[in-house]
Amino acid sequence: MTDEKISDETLAEIEENAMLQFKPDDIALIVEIDKAKFLGGDPAATRAYNRGRLLAEAEVRKSIRDSAKTGSGPAQKHFMQLADRNKLLPTTTGSESPQNGEGQKAVRQIDANAADLYAAIDETLAPLFPDDEELSYPDLIRKAAKSIQLSVISNQKKTGQKTAKKKTPKK
Repeated sequence: MTDEKISDETLAEIEENAMLQFKPDDIALIVEIDKAKFLGGDPAATRAYNRGRLLAEAEVRKSIRDSAKTGSGPAQKHFMQLADRNKLLPTTTGSESPQNGEGQKAVRQIDANAADLYAAIDETLAPLFPDDEELSYPDLIRKAAKSIQLSVISNQKKTGQKTAKKKTPKK
């Protein structure tokens, strides 16, 4: 790797192509820069690449947020998945820190559990309400719970069973 500095113009091209989600080795070809220099750890090139990639992601997330705010169910679901995945964890110290292996493992497990939950909702609840495909996850769960509640009450009335009282949380 040479000590020659990457020009500001080339850094701008790297950022622009990273916004288009090209892989680093493809960008090296596009901007005609030595692949080893670009991929070899030039901090300015790495920063330009990451900045471009993240700026593009931010633009898309803004679009998702805007669509969610206007009532798009799929956008609301996607935005909530992003929000759940990116929640800050409680402040921890020492060996519990998310930066260590155990913390990262816990974060990955939480992400996997959330993904499983969303998949289960999509598989089991969404088909029950095909006309309401724009419902957000919380609204879909509420509607399913209400439907189950009404079904249970109806069955209890048919069989003459008493309806259960609403449970209140213990303090």
